[in-house]
Order: sequence, then structure tokens, then C-alpha cells
Amino acid sequence: MGVRAVQAIPSILWLFIAWFIIVGMLYPFKNRLKLVKIYYGLAILVRGENVHQAIEPFAKLLSKVPEWVLEVLIIGVFLSSMVYLVPAPLQIVGVPGFSFPSFFRILGNNVYALLTVKTSSPTSLVTHKFVPLAPLIPGVTIDLYTFMYVLIAIGIGILVHEFSHGALAIRFKSRVKSGGAFLSLFLLYGGFVELDEKEMKEKLSLPQLLTVYGGGVFANLLLAYLAVGLLLIANLPGLINYIGGVVIAGVIKGYPAYQAGIVNGSVLLYANGTAVQSTYSLLYLLEGAKPGEHLILTTLSNGVISNHLITLASDPNAPGFPFIGVMVQNREFYNFLYWFWTLNVTLVLLNSMPAFPLDGGQFIYSLLARFAGERRAMLVTEVLSIVVWGLIILTIYISISTGLWQLVAP
Repeated sequence: MGVRAVQAIPSILWLFIAWFIIVGMLYPFKNRLKLVKIYYGLAILVRGENVHQAIEPFAKLLSKVPEWVLEVLIIGVFLSSMVYLVPAPLQIVGVPGFSFPSFFRILGNNVYALLTVKTSSPTSLVTHKFVPLAPLIPGVTIDLYTFMYVLIAIGIGILVHEFSHGALAIRFKSRVKSGGAFLSLFLLYGGFVELDEKEMKEKLSLPQLLTVYGGGVFANLLLAYLAVGLLLIANLPGLINYIGGVVIAGVIKGYPAYQAGIVNGSVLLYANGTAVQSTYSLLYLLEGAKPGEHLILTTLSNGVISNHLITLASDPNAPGFPFIGVMVQNREFYNFLYWFWTLNVTLVLLNSMPAFPLDGGQFIYSLLARFAGERRAMLVTEVLSIVVWGLIILTIYISISTGLWQLVAP
């Protein structure tokens, strides 16, 4: 733990130095850059008034989709993601599934775990399926190199998210007043489209309004599916040699991989004919296997593809579990797809929560306002917001205080 803290200080300092260099380069031109505003050197805001015209062509494409189809799909996915489960593919983490619990269920389960366990020890919490949360802090929970992936992935996710809100609003004959993005010290970032809320509430039906609020979450879910689709494409025979598989970063002497002639630096492409997509998928492929069983590993080394028949050994640290005797790491293409998937799924989980100022808060408020009146709807939504954000803060506190945040830190 102490080593991580010592390494974190220079990483964060370098991040801040890079920020102020960029701000220093922009500052002399701040009066000429009409779309860019710099706030005390700590934040940069890019805002445009012609966003409506930029989004309009895509809104016209959406107009070709029947309105009821958009409403059923988007509202259905949003409600499911808020209350019960997120219909997202899990293949990116090596699991052949298509759903996982909503954030609301995760927080509820965490509260149950905290109330059930007699001690707050990490082992007890994990046993009771407590799900830790770890903020992405460069140099602390992730390194600066990985943070570059995060910035690119979340930038795309936020852009598409906000773009979708605007496109659906225009599709339903409403107006987008402006749009933009902000960045502060490379730590806080986001995007927005400024919709004409008053016009929307007056002109749009309830299903149309809920569809606009749910559109961003639906778009992020589609991006998560895109990431998995690209991963499957990367494992096609013509591409896997270049961007698929996992890199063998080390071969342990005396164990099956070493005995089979697998060399350090080669790429593991297949295990028993199944494409190895990542370190996660390799672990999944080995699940259920036992020491003494045979496994055919296909590797790429110096342009040559070779098959190696190995007999699984017993893991010296966990007897009874299979052991190949290699250290592996993911390739760069997969690393980007992992973060692209992870951050878009996070945007789905986060924005579907019933709390202000998130999409879920606007969704619940609009729904309640049509049946219970605006005053009661505001009161209920504000109470929900306090509860939800309180549970998130509690979960982060427990995750950090017990060290469980390291389970989810990359």
C-alpha cells in the first residue's frame, strides 16, 4: 500500500503539469476562441449554439423508425436497467452472459451485506457478495497510461450519450438550445446538450419525454454491444494473429508451458481450438479443468504458429486447480475495448439510477409528475436522490476503508 502511495504523487503531479501546459497554451487566445471558456485555469468549457443543426440529420434518420418502436425499446431498457438488470453482454470479461444486476440492486445488496455480517472484515463482506466501488484516480487506482484509454473511451461514451438525447428530442419536434463538453484537471469531465425543458413538457407526450431521457442510456448500451462485436471480430482467423490472443509475459521453468517449448513473448491464440480473447477468457476456459488433463495451446512466435500439447499441473498456490505455468497480459486492442465496454456500462448503471441530476432522476420525476403532480414528484425524487447518493458514498467509504477497492481496481 505504501509503495502505491509513493508512486501516486509524481503521477498526479505530471497530470497537473500537463493540464497547466495546455491551459497556458490556450490562455493567450481565450478572447479569440468564442466557443471555448477557461475558468480560473482549472476548467475548460466548450459550448456551441449550433448543436441543433449538427444533430438534425441523425434525428431525420431516427424519424424513419416507428415512434412506438423507439418508445418500447428505450423505455423498456431504461426501466430494466434502473430496477432489475442491465441487458448488456459480458463476453468482454470472459463470461458468456447477457445481463447483470442494476445499480439499485447492487446498492441494496450491499446494504443487506453490511446489516448481515457481524464484522466489517473484507472476507465477511465478500462472502456476503458486497460489491465494492473504486473511483478512477490516475496514479492511485489506475496508472496514467491506462488513464489515456479512460479519457478516450469515456469521451466517446459521453458524446454519444448526450448526442442521443438531442437526436431524440429533435425527432419528437423539440429544440436543442446548445451543447458542449467540460474538462477540469483531467479528473472531472462530461458533456451536455441543453434541451428546451419547458417546450418538451408542453409538447411531448409522456412516452416521448421518457424516451428522450432514456435515450442516452440506450446509446451507451449499444456501444457496449459494439465493443463485444469488435472483440469477436478481432478473434477471426485473419485478425487474431495481429490484435487477438494474450501475450505470454513469462514462462515458469519446470511447468507444462516450459516443458512444451512455449517461449516468453509469444502470443497465446487458442486453447483447445477456442480463441483466447483475454486473460479473463483464458481463466474461464480453464474453469472446470483438473490437473493431469491434456490441453492443446496454439501460439504465435516470430511469425510461426505452433500447437503445443501440455498436461496440466497442479497450482502450487492452490493445489487441485489447473496450472499452465505462464504469466500472461492482454494486448492493447483488448485493453481499449475493455475500457470502452466498462465505461459505457458504467454510464448505463449510473445514469439509470433514480436520482438527480442523472437521467434516472429526470425519468422518475417526469413519470410521477404526470400522475401525482409536480410538487409531490419533486419531493419523492429528492428523497430518492438523497438515499441513492448516500448509499454510493457509504459503499465507496467501506470499499476504501476495508481495502476492497483493490478488487475492482485494474
